[in-house]
Amino acid sequence: MRGESISENTACFDTFMTQSHCPTIAIGDGGNEIGMGKVAQALKDLNIVPATTGCDELIVADVSNWGAYGIISFLSVWNRRDLLGEIVPLDIFEYISELGSVDGVTRVNQLTEDGLDIGEGEKVMLELRQVCGFI
Repeated sequence: MRGESISENTACFDTFMTQSHCPTIAIGDGGNEIGMGKVAQALKDLNIVPATTGCDELIVADVSNWGAYGIISFLSVWNRRDLLGEIVPLDIFEYISELGSVDGVTRVNQLTEDGLDIGEGEKVMLELRQVCGFI
């Protein structure tokens, strides 16, 4: 996002992706997330340090969490169970904040996702639950 490497502060999962013997799925929103190497050519002119490791299936979303909500929605329909309805984002954000997380945009330990209020993600979850017929 800022043209800088975040490798020093993140765990390396590339080995799991490259040595996997099953299909791999990744979610990205800024180009530096594992799996975004699948679209490295499209990212080459952006002011970012893009990921180089690809994946089999890539989900690109405005906010990575929201891409995960999309996958969970699919699993909900597949299992005929409202899995998104079981997720409480505030509880998750409070937990990771207590562990010292920082927002990817603001770099501040606050209860936001990519600079957005948690309520924005909750709206996405609500819309997905509606589309899936759980509400």
